[in-house]
Amino acid sequence: MTLLEQIEKQLSTLPPEKQSEVLDFIEFLQQRANALQPALIIAETALLSEAALAEDWMRPEEDEEWSYLNQATL
Repeated sequence: MTLLEQIEKQLSTLPPEKQSEVLDFIEFLQQRANALQPALIIAETALLSEAALAEDWMRPEEDEEWSYLNQATL
C-alpha cells in the first residue's frame, strides 16, 4: 500500500469536520513551502555571486578605502 493510499484510508475514517482540518493543514504546509522559495533563491544567489564580488572586494585598494573602520572605537 502506498503512502497516499494509507493517507486516503485513514482520512476516510475521519468525520467531515476532521477531514476539513486535515485539508487546512495540507494547505498550511503548501503555503509554508511556497513562502520559503524566495528566501532560498536569495540565499543561493548570494552564494553564487560571492566569488564574482570577491574579485572587487579583495583588492588592496579596497582595504585602504575601508581601513578607517578598523580604527573606529566603540
